Amino acid sequence: MIKAEQTIAFRFKDFRISKFSYEETEKENSELEMGFHPSGRYNENSGLYELFFTFTATEKDANKKVIKVKSVSEFLFDQPYKFEDIPSYFFTNSIPIIFPYMRSFISTLTLQANANVLMLGLIKFANVSEPLKENTEVINS
Repeated sequence: MIKAEQTIAFRFKDFRISKFSYEETEKENSELEMGFHPSGRYNENSGLYELFFTFTATEKDANKKVIKVKSVSEFLFDQPYKFEDIPSYFFTNSIPIIFPYMRSFISTLTLQANANVLMLGLIKFANVSEPLKENTEVINS
């Protein structure tokens, strides 16, 4: 018989774009290199996790940032936990939860700019969970 393991529950609370910039490419149909930078802030007293996620698209030939979007998302745990007790599945799943919002914003931004619409496809975020965990500030106040 397999014993059921108790899971730590969290819920998605909020998403917002805190800052963005767009600069038209030098050449039409330039190749863009995309990057992500995740970081976070966790309050051990309230159980609130703020996820800061930055997306950049850089023109490969000119090494010029074309798009930069910073977002802030909030997740709330069912109760406050020590940072060490937060399971790895939170770090693996939190970014894919907010990514559709980010993807939609980027598509709309490029569409409204009357530029080549940037449609981000499906992305495997498994390799982003460790950097997110490492770039998390823990607050004990």
